[in-house]
Amino acid sequence: MIGYGAYDVGMRRRHQPLSETPTGKAWIGQFGAADQAAAASLLDAMLLLNAEHVSQALRTELRALGERRPVRTRRLALYAERKLGGAPFFAEAMTPDDQGKLRLRAHGRNFTPVRPVRGGTRVGSEATIANVFSQLVGGAGGERIFVNSPGPDRIRAKIRPVQTIVIVTDLIGSGQRILTWLDALWKIKSVKSWVSRGLVDFAVVAVAATRSGEAKVRAHRLQPTVKKVYVAPVVSAISTDPVVVEWRRLIATVGPASGRGAARGGFGDEPCLV
Repeated sequence: MIGYGAYDVGMRRRHQPLSETPTGKAWIGQFGAADQAAAASLLDAMLLLNAEHVSQALRTELRALGERRPVRTRRLALYAERKLGGAPFFAEAMTPDDQGKLRLRAHGRNFTPVRPVRGGTRVGSEATIANVFSQLVGGAGGERIFVNSPGPDRIRAKIRPVQTIVIVTDLIGSGQRILTWLDALWKIKSVKSWVSRGLVDFAVVAVAATRSGEAKVRAHRLQPTVKKVYVAPVVSAISTDPVVVEWRRLIATVGPASGRGAARGGFGDEPCLV
């Protein structure tokens, strides 16, 4: 989850490290004297993004993706990544084909994902992403390029059908959330049919991604294009760098054992410094 801080990433790098800001000094002051140097270096290694950075990064990447689409009469379907429920990605029903044979077919005009719990850790990012979608679709000519959360009937529409299914997120960490989405899509027989006929392809657009998480997403059988603006720094579980070893020690010994839906070290083997 990206924390929307008060400091601009570019400005932080140009002017002062986070450890030298009033908020950073107050945070470091909570540690014992022996731990403060490691805490300061951990803080300065973090990638801190505010809401405008997230919005601007997504707008830029999505507009570029739209401009590069090879078939100008087809659109990009935009979906904000979030936790999926146990139901199929799209509703399906037995439907007669052109020869009258019943086949399992996805249907529906709109995709209605499980809504996030109010106050949950991902609500802020989802609201920002939803606002970006509104800006893109509502902008000049936007409806000819983008469509927000369409269902199968709009994906296969005769007028301006969808060419690329785009999953949009703030952060690819371990990659597990995006892989869950791609797996859920692959389970839909209509999606497999679209892929086999070359009617749709897939893309994942993120503000930041770890190298390992991005690699896992790219390796999925749907072979999505992955676009990101920042490489997310991580605390490697196998690094022998003394500084990283000190960071791991702090993470393992200081602060609550759990919180925000994860253990001390976050999700996966490489907790993100984002």
